[in-house]
Amino acid sequence: MTPVIEKEFFHITPVRNLQSIRERGLIPLIGRFAQELGETKPQVYLFASKEDMACAMSNWLGECMEEEEGVWCILRVRLPESLLKACNQEAFELQCPVQIEPQYIEVLYNDADEFKG
Repeated sequence: MTPVIEKEFFHITPVRNLQSIRERGLIPLIGRFAQELGETKPQVYLFASKEDMACAMSNWLGECMEEEEGVWCILRVRLPESLLKACNQEAFELQCPVQIEPQYIEVLYNDADEFKG
């Protein structure tokens, strides 16, 4: 049997989205912040490392998080090679145009404020 190769990524989302993510996974879309940043294609956006995520949280993403009411959580996403092939790796993020099923997703921090980067 061939071993499944996985790579680890991170996603930040409001806690209120967790139930839907547990049921349906991460679904590509153009959310409010993606629209504000000029994105034109539905994607799931994942950080390539904790360092990249921490940098975003201390800059543009942190500003977005402050604008949005509620608690944010951090998800660890372990993508198998088969899903990675459909995604596009940018400098600090992975853009994935396909749905990521719940079995590849786990909550790393229930409150993003717990993450110390």
